[in-house]
Amino acid sequence: LDSRMFCVRRSLSSHHCLSLIPHTVSASIPNSVSYKKSLSHIVPYCRLPLSFPRVQQQKWRHFSGTAQYYPQSTSLHEKLLPIKENIPMVPYGDADFVSVCKSPFYMDRTQYIPLLESSGKVLVFLRPRRTGKTLLIDTLHKYYDVLHKEQFTDIFGHLSIGENRTDLANKYLVFRIDFSNLNTDTVDKFERSMNDSIAGKVTHFIDRYKEHVPQIAHTEIVPGNAIASFSNLCDKVALSQQKIMVLVDEYDNAVNRALSNMSSDLEQYLKGSQSSSAQRQESIFKTFFSTLKSLTSGGAVERIFITGVSPIALNDFTSGFNIARGLSMDPKFAQLAGFTEDEVKRLLGVVLTHEDDVNLALSHLRQHYNGYSFCAETDDRMYICQLVFHALEFMRDLAKLPTGGRLLDRNVLPSEYAMEVMLATPAGRESVEKLIENDVLASNISTEESDSVAGLVQEGCLDETLNSGDLLFDSPKSAFSALAFLYHMGAVTQGVHSEYVAAHVNPASSTLFKVPNQVVKKLFLDALVHRMNLSQMDFQRLRSAVEQFAQYGDLDDLCKCTEHFCAMLKGPDMKHQSEASFKMLFLVPLASSRFAHQFENEKRLSRGRFAKRVDLCVSFPQHGNLVELKDVRPGYLRLHGEKYIDADAPWDDIHEFANDVHRHWKQITQQCAEDAPVETLLERCALEVKSFHGKKVQWVPIRQEWEKAKNQAVDYAQRAANRHRKPYTAHVAMRIGFFTVIHGVAGKVKPMETSE
Repeated sequence: LDSRMFCVRRSLSSHHCLSLIPHTVSASIPNSVSYKKSLSHIVPYCRLPLSFPRVQQQKWRHFSGTAQYYPQSTSLHEKLLPIKENIPMVPYGDADFVSVCKSPFYMDRTQYIPLLESSGKVLVFLRPRRTGKTLLIDTLHKYYDVLHKEQFTDIFGHLSIGENRTDLANKYLVFRIDFSNLNTDTVDKFERSMNDSIAGKVTHFIDRYKEHVPQIAHTEIVPGNAIASFSNLCDKVALSQQKIMVLVDEYDNAVNRALSNMSSDLEQYLKGSQSSSAQRQESIFKTFFSTLKSLTSGGAVERIFITGVSPIALNDFTSGFNIARGLSMDPKFAQLAGFTEDEVKRLLGVVLTHEDDVNLALSHLRQHYNGYSFCAETDDRMYICQLVFHALEFMRDLAKLPTGGRLLDRNVLPSEYAMEVMLATPAGRESVEKLIENDVLASNISTEESDSVAGLVQEGCLDETLNSGDLLFDSPKSAFSALAFLYHMGAVTQGVHSEYVAAHVNPASSTLFKVPNQVVKKLFLDALVHRMNLSQMDFQRLRSAVEQFAQYGDLDDLCKCTEHFCAMLKGPDMKHQSEASFKMLFLVPLASSRFAHQFENEKRLSRGRFAKRVDLCVSFPQHGNLVELKDVRPGYLRLHGEKYIDADAPWDDIHEFANDVHRHWKQITQQCAEDAPVETLLERCALEVKSFHGKKVQWVPIRQEWEKAKNQAVDYAQRAANRHRKPYTAHVAMRIGFFTVIHGVAGKVKPMETSE
């Protein structure tokens, strides 16, 4: 046997081996050094497998230098990794620079501060969500704030800028504002929330610096006009010979949300035109940036640093705020936000013990998280910070790599408004279709360089001139603008320099758009394509499906529409799914149709305490149709006799299992004839249902559950036929694992004679 590995198995054929095993070894492998020494003496001499209770059929690895034994599995999602002891907390979602910079998970970016100072006084930096922009804002806040002068060595002494301090360090009064929490429901609410946000920051600024600059304590606050109050504050600061640095975080968040509804008054209001709900000529959003622009010309504001996602708001809604220099495409700042691969490897080394495991984890993360390119002139690929922290947190807690649904972090999903904007425009839908046609969505992300590069080449050069006119309305640039919008939102990226060369594309005239990684494809592009399909739902078909069921007893189209609605469910929606919610998907279209007065919900078929009730019933003078509904959730399903999931598992895992069930059912239907009865399909599928008989639990083929539901439906139909003296058709509709709806006719019954 290998000196680093020994097998624990049940089979044992020699009592001589038993005599070598200490009698105290019982339930698990001991952790003490003495037992390790005992086992190290046993293993070289024992050619037969050893046997220990409760750990049969597992492989165990002993890593020198650690105090634990770790089971080794052949599958990646079960492989346990040796984790270092006393690992500090992963700074997931933490944007407080003072606390994060002391963490071993912090990657120094202070070396860019001198470059930022030399690049201009008004700068705009755009990156997708969760790349560390807010932490960058807080870094600049702590570096330039005059009130942190005494703590400079403590905060920055161990960093790159600590040895290369610039002349502007701790020289400014910092006015910092965040526009991500503004209310965009209506024009009035938006104006009120933005006014309140600016007014609150003005008050906070006065309270913070009034001891350092006594003059600002006498600033005139204009009620209901925060912009005027801000101007008065800047005038007081100018009189004191001090300078202000303005930091604006998420400047475009509210504007992009307003764009999701192109017909809204708010979108017109932001542009500065009159709206139906508020007759105003200029928005507070435009006024704020106009004021900033004027205050940089001889006023108190000397430097401005703005972060966001998209340049649309800057170009369309800031009243010609053309004094800013964009850094997003500058090669010098390609690595300012996000993690490089070398940095990810260093972060993995903080958690994992051995170099081999670090390389294994890095290869895994490279495929699923890597791929963002922010400059066509370099070969730098960047990782989203929060995705990396999500994986590190998972490894720290569970000692294994995240796989499947656990790789996904829903917090990284681009906002809902991005999908709404793309689906609201013909150019957006066309761009997604092009990505599909070119197999960019279907292609696997290769971890190795190849001669062929999977991507979509579009004429046009990425820059920061994107505007809403080209995106929302038909223009020659609409197709490229839609892809550029996806690029800024983080749904697609551009190729690196070597990929442009391999694809023979000139980045000065054309752009190579790519899917950055598997997680983005799963989180955003699949959702975008899914929403696009939902937006094309034919409601005429839904009305026709209701008529087909009500009049002719054909449930096929109605079940297909119901399955289409089930596909809209996400993880949080599944938490409250039940047979009642499944029934609602049938009730709503029936209640909205002209047959609403002819159907009954929970129709009583007998009297007494335990009265029989049928889920849905539609009655006509000469005949009736009733439906028995069944909902089999993932927690009660098993696939291929081994794959199942607990009902209390993470919703991402449940969602993935439900998709596996749906794919399996589609595969079965494709293998059979189009008119094959549902019983034939159930006979061939590899699904089993958890069945309870008292305290005993067993797995039975799903065909048995279907037959049980059919018998119950026929019984209900017979009761209804006897009671109303007309024939009834019994139907069964069963939802399997959230996304799969099957149906069939259980039987047609006539009323029995009185003697019967």
